[in-house]
Amino acid sequence: MTLTRYIRAFFKALSLTLQGKTLTEPMLKQPRIHAWARETVHKVDAISTAADASGLNAEQRKTLRLTIDKREMALETALQAIRHHAAAEYPYLLKHYNQYSLMTLQATNLNDQYLALRLSEWEALPAAVQALLMQLHDHLQALPPADNLEAK
Repeated sequence: MTLTRYIRAFFKALSLTLQGKTLTEPMLKQPRIHAWARETVHKVDAISTAADASGLNAEQRKTLRLTIDKREMALETALQAIRHHAAAEYPYLLKHYNQYSLMTLQATNLNDQYLALRLSEWEALPAAVQALLMQLHDHLQALPPADNLEAK
């Protein structure tokens, strides 16, 4: 069955090539949310870069632990969780769009907002990192409104 799929893809590609056409990406559902998620990834990466510049490398961030709602969490784990949501989970939810996708995205984002806020209040972190965490929190609060789409 897999071989058949590759053969069909080959002939489709050959047909498009012979016609001088290219395969175009399908339109993204919720393009503003996709852009917002990409910006979230950039902001988390900027926080890691600033932490590195402040002498707080990834290994040290793994050992720095903060208790949030009676759960201990390492700074690096928290940052990578927020990054993973924006880089992988949100695009997946939007690609496999249904009536629960936006609600799931909003709920996850609300947790990430709270996490970013608590991290930004952590006095053990360098001031530059705290400021970037607050900017991340503000960005997470600015989730764009969803376009009105019918779920599959």
